[in-house]
Amino acid sequence: MVPALLREGIGSFIADCYRGRGIGSTASDRRKVSKAARTVDALMALEALAAHPKIDGNRVGIAGYSFGGIVSYESADRRTVETVLGPDQQFAAHLPVYPS
Repeated sequence: MVPALLREGIGSFIADCYRGRGIGSTASDRRKVSKAARTVDALMALEALAAHPKIDGNRVGIAGYSFGGIVSYESADRRTVETVLGPDQQFAAHLPVYPS
């Protein structure tokens, strides 16, 4: 997806929920990084991107495959977003691709 977005002039940011936690994979045990932790990671990425002077924070979307699709879906929940980021920030678009 990233090459196609870049060809259209759309920047991409890929969040890594594993490396900072010292995790290589969750294939055998998904409890290593919870859905809640991944959703908060996504919202923190939004907050960081929106603070960047070259990024319009009102035009940041999220996409994800499989578990990332679940995160894309969960990050649309207004109560969750407001709890983490407050009432004035949210993703502009959500594209969950085959969330389980």
